[in-house]
Amino acid sequence: MPFSNDGLANSIKILREASTEWKSKTSKPDGEVNGAIKYDENKPRWVLAPMREFEDIVRIMTFGAQKYEDNGWKGVDKDRYISALLRHVTAYMSGEDVDSESGMPHMAHAACNAVFIMYKDNNES
Repeated sequence: MPFSNDGLANSIKILREASTEWKSKTSKPDGEVNGAIKYDENKPRWVLAPMREFEDIVRIMTFGAQKYEDNGWKGVDKDRYISALLRHVTAYMSGEDVDSESGMPHMAHAACNAVFIMYKDNNES
């Protein structure tokens, strides 16, 4: 079943509009904006991120939270996420774009599993 989250979509739209406005006002990432200096050249540039695709990952996480429990994914062994990632990539490579259970793209599931693996690599010994 596909998800609908107008609040999140609206927030993303507002962020995109703000980043577009910011880009139009600055000539360089660490440059002058309306006479003010902001030294941020070594900081992540979130305006470069594909927010719609990030939203798909959050939708997958929401689907999982509804099916299981909030943040239940943190208690699952990393090897299970590696297997799930490979299953979704294999389904995608076989020509199946959308997961039949969630109605979401297989590659969004794969990306979500990759994020879980990254989290586990960064937070578990």
